[in-house]
Amino acid sequence: MFEGVVATILNRFLGNYVTNLETTQLKLGIWQGDVKLEKLRLKTDALDKLRLPVDIKEGWLGTLTISIPWSNLKGEPVRIHIDNVYVLATPRFQENFDPEREDEREYKRKMQHLENDDLLRQQQLLKKKGATSAGEEKKQASFTEQLVTKIVDNLQIVIENIHVRYEDHISNPDHMFAVGATLSELSAVSTDEEWRQTFLHDSGSVIHKLLKLAQLSVYWDTECQSMQGLSHDELVTKFTQGINSEEHRCRQSILLPVVGLGKLTMNKRPSPEDIRTMVKFEFDQLAFELDDKQYEDVLLLTTAFDYAMRQRRYRKHRPPPGVRPKDDPRAWMLFAIRSVYDEVHEHNYRKTWAYRKKRREERQLYIRLYTASNVNHGTLCDADAKALDLLHHSLSYEDIRQYRAQAEPTIRKQQYLIRKRETEVNKAKTGGAAVADNATAGGTGVTGWVGGWVSSWVTGAPAQSQDTSKKSGNGVEFEDDSAQLSEKQVQELYDAIEFNEDDADNATDDDLPKETIKLAATAILRSGSLKLKVDRKTRDHTLMGFMFNILKIDLLQRPQNLSVDVSMHRFEVVDGTLPNTQYPRMIYVQSDDDCDSDASTCEDEESVFMAVAAAPGGLGAHINQGEDGSTDASPMLDIGRKLKDPFLQVHFEQDPLDAHADSVINVKVKSLNVIYHPVAVKAIMDYFKPPSSASAESIHALIAAASKSMAGFRDQTRAGLEYALAKHKTVDVKVDFDAPVFVIPQNMLDPNSEVVVLDTGYLTIESQLVDNATTERICQKHDQALSDDEMKELESLMYDHFDMKLHSTQLLVGKDLATCMRALRNGEADQKIHVVDKIELNFDLGLCILSEPPLHMPKVTIDGSLPSLQVYFSDRKYKALMSSIDLILEAIEDEDVDLTQQYEVTQAPTAFGAG
Repeated sequence: MFEGVVATILNRFLGNYVTNLETTQLKLGIWQGDVKLEKLRLKTDALDKLRLPVDIKEGWLGTLTISIPWSNLKGEPVRIHIDNVYVLATPRFQENFDPEREDEREYKRKMQHLENDDLLRQQQLLKKKGATSAGEEKKQASFTEQLVTKIVDNLQIVIENIHVRYEDHISNPDHMFAVGATLSELSAVSTDEEWRQTFLHDSGSVIHKLLKLAQLSVYWDTECQSMQGLSHDELVTKFTQGINSEEHRCRQSILLPVVGLGKLTMNKRPSPEDIRTMVKFEFDQLAFELDDKQYEDVLLLTTAFDYAMRQRRYRKHRPPPGVRPKDDPRAWMLFAIRSVYDEVHEHNYRKTWAYRKKRREERQLYIRLYTASNVNHGTLCDADAKALDLLHHSLSYEDIRQYRAQAEPTIRKQQYLIRKRETEVNKAKTGGAAVADNATAGGTGVTGWVGGWVSSWVTGAPAQSQDTSKKSGNGVEFEDDSAQLSEKQVQELYDAIEFNEDDADNATDDDLPKETIKLAATAILRSGSLKLKVDRKTRDHTLMGFMFNILKIDLLQRPQNLSVDVSMHRFEVVDGTLPNTQYPRMIYVQSDDDCDSDASTCEDEESVFMAVAAAPGGLGAHINQGEDGSTDASPMLDIGRKLKDPFLQVHFEQDPLDAHADSVINVKVKSLNVIYHPVAVKAIMDYFKPPSSASAESIHALIAAASKSMAGFRDQTRAGLEYALAKHKTVDVKVDFDAPVFVIPQNMLDPNSEVVVLDTGYLTIESQLVDNATTERICQKHDQALSDDEMKELESLMYDHFDMKLHSTQLLVGKDLATCMRALRNGEADQKIHVVDKIELNFDLGLCILSEPPLHMPKVTIDGSLPSLQVYFSDRKYKALMSSIDLILEAIEDEDVDLTQQYEVTQAPTAFGAG
């Protein structure tokens, strides 16, 4: 029954990306239940949705296999296998400019965007039209949930061998570079309760799905050889070799291969106490590497893309490729004049009455033609069809969308009159029998909604305006009759997904207890890192590394509640700029120093984690093993971590169950030791310094884009805050922040050199929520005169108050780091070491909840107190402090530093190995 629907969907989807699609063969294979398409060639403009100046030079979809057991959809799975997808892309701005071709591509993008908008709008209208009562809304929600559950239970997808490569020899004149992404496998298959791959003919009430991600990586090769010009067989061989793990060692990887597992459990018939859906993701590591040559290419590529996007509107006036200004100065002068003239002329023309008259006529004409097209099921005379097509080419996307919205009321009115006239004619002929049939076929309820929903989703047009044939975006015509579902077919769909309308009335979230867990999701990342490298081609030196391990994210969704917990167990920054440094870790968690004193606890925690990783179906089984049989564990996975005491813990809850506030935010952070190293700071600043004026343009483009995004984010945040303040949303905030300890050594190579230590103390922030009794007591006097004290109390309720306390902030100068850290742990002031003894700062922060408070009520109030301040000063401490200030200022001086030669004199090892 669904063969035509599936054929239509594949036609619409594949037709947008594939050139040699045989629709007849595809439709025949779908009706037979087995489809195997091979060597499908991708279109040149298949990546146009990215809106980047990129074309596909060579691209294939090697094999697409679909197996659909039409005779036993309940008992056998639907299998989809995609294999060998290879894409070679090049910059579009290196090709000769073709105005007609560019206009056609822009037209296709615009029409696809409009088609997607119409699809979403029609689905919403059909849903509203079908849901005429609360009971029918419950049925529709239950139907959608049951449909998704059945698809997850019955569908098995395997995607293998994906390699996408972009080559560019234009952006950087010095050398060609290539950016690519490879994927060995991405699959979702059914399993039993022990997570062994199998398909259960009767999975019972619980669905188990195993998701696998294998060897996902990203590379950026500099000074590489191009793959353009190779034969098809040679290209396939190169692409296939690039996916193998051995090949990654020869590449300049940005993202090292990622391995991950996901376990999905869905309860089809849960009780209120059961968890509806459980998802767990486990990833081994996310290891990023970036060298100085790659960073330079990134900036130059951004510059080239920005330049290509900006010059797009002027390319029609540009001289032919290869013509330089000194070769034909007149052509370049005309290019400049015409570009400026067009812009000025367009700006002035928009202010004229002729322009306004033209826009009015185009708007009226488009609304009339679009209305007629929808009312007449897409049928127009040749002149009107041609006029509508010209308007689609000339009008902008924003104008067309606005005109269609204005035409919607007229379309609905005329369609209603047509249906009413048809009903009266049928009633006169059949004596009223057709009225009941019409109500059954197109009336409300799930049946009518499902039929219209399926046809609208498949064809991209409303059910009542579909023609018997429709041309897809790729120019392939296909029949739409197969997309229409009769009442019998809808009932067969109900049977296939095991949906019962009678049982759907009690299936919505409103009927569930508030403690019921609909979704429980967990994501665990064992380790993550970012290494900044220099001179990778010769000595592969790591300048600095940022590392963390065991990042865990937990999410719980209840009918009216959402809870998210994030934790990170370790974080550190390792310095590789200075050999023989006494401080190889620039930033690290203070508790890492204490692990040696409790090695047995750390070993127990290590064994616990390894047991979890090695469990049946766990991540350990999918990690590559070394020659000795041991797994390639992450370098951060060692006994130094504290599994039970994370470095960072964040808890967010929206609409908590006890309803004491609208949102809850709890943050707990352990203290970090931060070692200030002026040479490392200077090296990082020079590392990210734009290498040329062209890169400066890319930095300007990035900053402009970021500023635009931040401005939009700021406006949205402000609007959201104003709405929240107007509704007086309460947020329960608790921050437990063990602030970092800053260490400034006078000499990084001498363990006995003086150090300046600033312990920023311990910061706590806690909300002062107003109790309901006080609010009700004040509200009860709304019709009474208030005393001065009651008026002040009322005004105080217009503020959300937060208690902020900064404890034990102190400044020390000692002969070495160990001496200062002992003094911090002792907790007693030492006049020989302390410069500033422990400071206690108390603040009361008030934020007004009124969007426009009266003049006598400030938006923000801050009250603070400093009970005492003790300072111990000497000439030795003064010299140490001034020397530390000089070290801080040294990093911002404008002096060029050669990162590749800076430490070549001494080949002593750094924290990452040989210098």
